[in-house]
Amino acid sequence: MNWAWKISILLGSFVLFMSYLVYRTFNTDFDLVADDYYAKELIFQDQINSENAAASLDVPLIVVLEKGNIVFKFPDGAPDSGEILIYRPSDASLDLTLDIKTDSSGVQYYNYKDLQSGYYKFRVKWNKNDVSYFKEVKLKI
Repeated sequence: MNWAWKISILLGSFVLFMSYLVYRTFNTDFDLVADDYYAKELIFQDQINSENAAASLDVPLIVVLEKGNIVFKFPDGAPDSGEILIYRPSDASLDLTLDIKTDSSGVQYYNYKDLQSGYYKFRVKWNKNDVSYFKEVKLKI
């Protein structure tokens, strides 16, 4: 085999490798954290204020796993309103949004049997006495 064949094989291998990379690039799904991320970025200061309000509470929001449930224990009883975003960073199709519906003591249970095992972020936004609160908790299920 002479040097012309070796160069042809090398260039052919390079073209095949580059074609494979282009194919993989066009077939990769990229999930954004939110489709309307720009609008959410504009109101980010409100979230910072809500995080600071939650951090200043005497008793923090507690999120724990107990007996097949995710338990959300809100400070100072039941909140006036709010929502819980169950966010799966690796797969946007597994995200859920729940309305906060606590019992009289401010505890909400969510049975996590429908969630696939893995890493989740729980983004909890709630209002109590016209003050907004926000807390993000990371759990592995």
